[in-house]
Amino acid sequence: MISPLLDTAQTVADEDEARELVADIATASFKGRFGEMADLQTRKELATREVDHAAKHLLQLRKKAEHTPKWLQASQINDNRDEGGQVELTYSKWQFRHRIEALLLILMMLVTFIASYVTAYSNLMGTGSPVFIETPVAYFMAAMAPLAGFCLKLFGNVFRSDRGHHRFTIVLFSMAVILAAAWALLFAKLYHGLSTDGIGTGLFDEPTLWDSWRDTIFISVTLLTEITLSAALASRLDRIARIYSPDFWHRNPESLTLEQDLKDAKRDVDALTDRLAKLSREFAPYENALDLQVRIAQLALSSRRSRAQNTSLI
Repeated sequence: MISPLLDTAQTVADEDEARELVADIATASFKGRFGEMADLQTRKELATREVDHAAKHLLQLRKKAEHTPKWLQASQINDNRDEGGQVELTYSKWQFRHRIEALLLILMMLVTFIASYVTAYSNLMGTGSPVFIETPVAYFMAAMAPLAGFCLKLFGNVFRSDRGHHRFTIVLFSMAVILAAAWALLFAKLYHGLSTDGIGTGLFDEPTLWDSWRDTIFISVTLLTEITLSAALASRLDRIARIYSPDFWHRNPESLTLEQDLKDAKRDVDALTDRLAKLSREFAPYENALDLQVRIAQLALSSRRSRAQNTSLI
């Protein structure tokens, strides 16, 4: 069909239009003889789109994996006496409410520590003993009270199980509440300045044995209340600190899932790429043969137009 095609195209005045006409007719002729080329081309284009989509998905997973931590902060606890059966607790981010609570707990702990120190020191100095007045022994002995509160809180660490630590916390807070209530009653009994019973009565009464015991009990309850309150506040502060102070690290489940997704996505990309390469190898002979036929036809057209032009000049 090339000879009739060239004879027809040669009559077209515009050379570019003639070359385009030859290319269209040659392409149509080639595809008419090799219909399987259209099937291969369609499958190749579809495979190309699938590879592009899979590659974009793989790129998105890689970006997400870069911003996903592989390890998370956690803690291991159990409800038994043995070391087995650990349960992992994931730590959360530092929350604003815990910041405020921790600040208030620290301030209240300082108040209780100072109050217990002042109570002990005042009673030591109130005895009038020269050993306390002339030497700084009272400073060190008064420090025993706040240290007792701190050691009482540390006593909870001897419990290996979380259940034991929880029970200790309940007992500690219960003691603090009971002692605080007893202190409030004794305080109201001794210092009832707002009550009418305390005005003008008992000023010249001789102190009794009960009065002495009552004062002793009041001082004891005051110290115990300050000690247990400081220990209870420290226990709660320790609980908050444990939330943001990990003692264990474990793999992030999301990171594990992403790693598996990356493997699957990489496998899909490789499989689709191999399929596209296979279709490209099958399509390449047809594509090159078509290009060769179009070029030969255009070359023949250019040769004929050149000869015809030279003959007309002669």
